[in-house]
Amino acid sequence: MININMSTLDIKGIKPVIINFPNGEFKTILEELPDSKNYTIIVQTDQNPIKMIFATSMIINIVKGKNPEKIIVVHPWLSFSRQDKRFYPLEPLSLELILTWYDTLGVTDLIAFDIHAIQFRKPGLHKWGNNLNIHNINFVSSLYDQNYPIMSPTDEQEPFLVEIEQKGIRITYFKKEKICLNCKKVQQECVCEGGIKQEIVLTPLTKITSDKALLIDDIISGGGTMLEAVKTLKNNGVKDINVAVTHGFFDGESAKKIFDQVNSVTISNTIQIKKELQNKKNIRIKRIEEKLKNYLENLLN
Repeated sequence: MININMSTLDIKGIKPVIINFPNGEFKTILEELPDSKNYTIIVQTDQNPIKMIFATSMIINIVKGKNPEKIIVVHPWLSFSRQDKRFYPLEPLSLELILTWYDTLGVTDLIAFDIHAIQFRKPGLHKWGNNLNIHNINFVSSLYDQNYPIMSPTDEQEPFLVEIEQKGIRITYFKKEKICLNCKKVQQECVCEGGIKQEIVLTPLTKITSDKALLIDDIISGGGTMLEAVKTLKNNGVKDINVAVTHGFFDGESAKKIFDQVNSVTISNTIQIKKELQNKKNIRIKRIEEKLKNYLENLLN
């Protein structure tokens, strides 16, 4: 297996071909790739998506010239509409478009962690288009701490939390409502014209009796829901509050607001961790490399 690494992942035991992207030019080694039955392209998914698409397309076309049995693309964080709104807020690329593009290019397998899309949220194998296999790896279940009651800032039994529940651990969920700041009614009953802000209100679906908790989710972007969950727990007497998410996007000021209000934040490295977060005293980093390596080895054996 030949690994082409365009990311900051450090997968021990797997020696990759390093591509200087996006900070440099492609190395000519791409043109001299040795023949292989399988090629794995590991993509840094928090970079400018247009540049990433262009670069990955070039690499896939070069790899196709080797007539491999498998072309595997690893997108640790596969969430394009969220990912590219920071670059092109009015023209988000849909996940469906990206998957169709991969399928058309001849990619056989696409690997991602805790995909934030309704049709793929269940961990495991999904099919797309003619030949594309989508592998959704559950990483949320690696984040939980058995010493803390587990809570999820959502009112749904998320598929990525099922593995935790299967271990006999009960998860507390919240009823989530959006309240209009003008009429104070829930979103479903509000008749105000557009443009009026709403606030998120969370209500625990079961009584909270512990003074400590671990809030667990697949992604933090703007952080509004997570911050409301922290507020709700504090109002219910919880003092030792911790947060764990797979994808720590932390848009805008969300990182500062969340880190300042909780005891610890555990995130994975599916997204390159921002420099200002790396020095936080209460950050915990759970790396994905070992799980990715094992998955790749099982896929190719």
